Amino acid sequence: MPVGLDSFGRLASDRTCIGCGHNLRGLLPDGACCECGLAVDISLSGSRLAGADARWLERLTAGTGLLTSLLPWMWVPLAWPVVVVAGWWAAAPNPAGLRWERWTAGVLRGVLVISVAAPTLAACVVVGLWRYGDLLVPLVAVTGLLLTWTVLFAFRVSGLIGLKPLRRAGATVCVGWLTGAVLVLSAVTLSVQKLPRSVADLILPLSVLGITGLVSGAILLPILLIRLWRALDLATTLACARRDRRHAHVPISHLAAAATAPAGSAAAPPAPA
Repeated sequence: MPVGLDSFGRLASDRTCIGCGHNLRGLLPDGACCECGLAVDISLSGSRLAGADARWLERLTAGTGLLTSLLPWMWVPLAWPVVVVAGWWAAAPNPAGLRWERWTAGVLRGVLVISVAAPTLAACVVVGLWRYGDLLVPLVAVTGLLLTWTVLFAFRVSGLIGLKPLRRAGATVCVGWLTGAVLVLSAVTLSVQKLPRSVADLILPLSVLGITGLVSGAILLPILLIRLWRALDLATTLACARRDRRHAHVPISHLAAAATAPAGSAAAPPAPA
């Protein structure tokens, strides 16, 4: 839904804060709710996570956090089962989502399992586990497939959250990584064939561009995942507060303010009734 602004750049229509239900009319789009302190752009983002199921958000948040911590170890075969478990949690279908969203989650789960199973079985059947040198190819293949899966997952979650900076960051990482992978694979394919000199000269620039895209994506991916995890953690806090009756005596505004407060700062106590 488009956001209408008045001549001073403030909201000219009634929009509800997802943290406390306060009317945001008259506030700046880059400001904060005057009741709970939640950023206005979170409520204006149109995110499907605003009213999402709390248990699904908890699973998604836990999976995203675990994937982020496992990024440096994705090249280690012993970490692959943990990566699959974390990815399985993170790709859980939204029970309240549309059919295409549940279908996408199922595809992500299937691709995740195949990414580990196919190259590993190929190594066992074709190469043989007793020759470590020959396992370098499946090792690189599994690591590359897992990282590609993580990039696609981050792109999907950034779209679910709906915030423009995260969507742009997700698209940038996805395009950079996939473009780099295609260029590197093209260079490898050309290098193993007998080609004319004019075509063979393309191998080096393709390799340089591809490696640049892969390195850029690998550097930006953990930053994106951390930002996604923080946004998911905020959504989970708000969803759990609505679900859990034990928090009925704590205003949702106080919970939202505590969730958005900078690390190390003390949130103001709730006002007495």
